[in-house]
Amino acid sequence: MIKFKLLQIILTHLENFNPDDKEDIIKAEKILRAQNKIDVSIILNDVDNAIQFFYEYGSQFMPLLKDKNIKAILKNEVNEFNGFPCSFITEENHSITTIFGKLFADDIYGFISKCLKENAFFKINDLFQSYKDIISFEVIEKVKVKISSLNNTLIDILKDPTKHYYLYTQDNFSYTINPSYYEIQSRIDSFYFEKDILKITNLIVEKQNTNQSKRIAMNKVIIALAGFVSENSIIVKLLESNKEKAQSSIDLQEGRTSNDSSYLVYFIIVLVVIGFVVFLIASSGISGSALRIVILPILLIARLFSFFNKK
Repeated sequence: MIKFKLLQIILTHLENFNPDDKEDIIKAEKILRAQNKIDVSIILNDVDNAIQFFYEYGSQFMPLLKDKNIKAILKNEVNEFNGFPCSFITEENHSITTIFGKLFADDIYGFISKCLKENAFFKINDLFQSYKDIISFEVIEKVKVKISSLNNTLIDILKDPTKHYYLYTQDNFSYTINPSYYEIQSRIDSFYFEKDILKITNLIVEKQNTNQSKRIAMNKVIIALAGFVSENSIIVKLLESNKEKAQSSIDLQEGRTSNDSSYLVYFIIVLVVIGFVVFLIASSGISGSALRIVILPILLIARLFSFFNKK
């Protein structure tokens, strides 16, 4: 495998580098060996691998190595990857792209791992949609293990009520309420991830008897789970139905919170008015019995507000 950094060095010094020309390969080797003497990050073993790479494969991978998005993948630059398909990745070139994927498996896996870390799930979705030919079986298996680990972290949190608050207090668990996170699982291998999805769903249904903040956080996970597109129509219907119920529950709970806040404001206003009226009456020298007659209706109003606030 060639380190992409070395190819960049070669192309910087040999703009029209032709890997099918042995003279150009010799020139490239001299350039890289010279760079090795001034850059400690360039290892001679990597230089030898790069030269051997060009002797063995020639220019057959150059259309891929020059593609903007594949450059972004190999350089691990998530923001530079726009998902636009590479014109060279076709059925006709399938054998070449498959070999390329195996040779650059570590770089491709590194890119996907960074996307997962940065919650750039739509980038992974685009990668598997337009660049799947360069994703080797080994990389797919490693990605499945990594995502399963994230799913298991969520499952462990849901199993332990003392950890439920993680879902709404810690940013590193924000992936759990992102529909795209579950969508990529269905794109990569829906059958493989179905067990995780159902386990998460069942745990949340079991843990609904909790406080409002935790319940809202878990219902947001339920809503996001609908991003998973199963080949099993029963599971699809289940996730969609759960999503509707969870959204209704959130709307209801957030509505109650809003009403509670409104009642509290009204109650405080009434108390302020009562205090002001009492102050005026007391200052005017009205007798105690008359004062009580005036205050009683006001207190009754305050009790009514208090009653509605509790409902």
